[in-house]
Amino acid sequence: MIDSSGMRWNVHVAGDGPDLLLVHGTGSSLATWRGLLPALAEDFRVVAVDLPGHGGTDPLPRGQASITAMANALARCRATLGSFPAAAVGHSAGAALLLRMTLDRQIDPRHIVAINPALMPYGGRRAHLFAPLARALAAAPVLPWLIARRAADPRAVDRMIRGTGSVLAADGIATYQRLFADEGHVRSTLDMMAGWDLGTLVDELGPIAARVHLVVGTADMAVPPSQSRALRSRYPAMRRVSLRGAGHLAHEERPAEVAALIRSAVLDDVLQ
Repeated sequence: MIDSSGMRWNVHVAGDGPDLLLVHGTGSSLATWRGLLPALAEDFRVVAVDLPGHGGTDPLPRGQASITAMANALARCRATLGSFPAAAVGHSAGAALLLRMTLDRQIDPRHIVAINPALMPYGGRRAHLFAPLARALAAAPVLPWLIARRAADPRAVDRMIRGTGSVLAADGIATYQRLFADEGHVRSTLDMMAGWDLGTLVDELGPIAARVHLVVGTADMAVPPSQSRALRSRYPAMRRVSLRGAGHLAHEERPAEVAALIRSAVLDDVLQ
């Protein structure tokens, strides 16, 4: 646990070598890297953090969990840690945060590995309907309690995970059970979804200096693989790798395979 700009952050640092920053997605925590982090720590100094309001990190003020506010908070945490990532890995909304931070010159990685990146507004074409609904749900004080109570049933959590296209072992289900049994975590997840406005992020990616690698599970039911195909078509310099049959939590389903992809994409370059 570290203190940074008045916030208490839950951080995991392991290994030695070039700095590699890991950023999880909405509703998750640094525990999402439990299978991947030990393998990466053989070659990198890995820094994984819980985002504001997630896992063990303090929340941002209610209604202020925008992508800019989250990126700024994460940048302050990075500075407190003295971490200057040569490469960064983000899952889902975590990939959007890394791209925002890079565009805003808060980090300067040579490579960004985006696992099933969520770079389009929640709800896709129905985003104009989803955003007001998310705000209404975030404002409902009883909803986090209801979700936390439901999380007591591992079958309910398993169904939720399967709804993303992923199948996790018992330890993975137990991890998400603990997270969603925490009303504060659920409240912050809803708050993040309600405040998540990507703005012109995708339009700004043309001049980004970092090499962007898209790792996409073909069975992802949370972020359609068509989104990354469209992104790759728009920005041909991006590399896209498909993991056949993997869902939204591809890095949890196949940590060894994803670790190998990250090494092959990043390691030789950052060691130069």
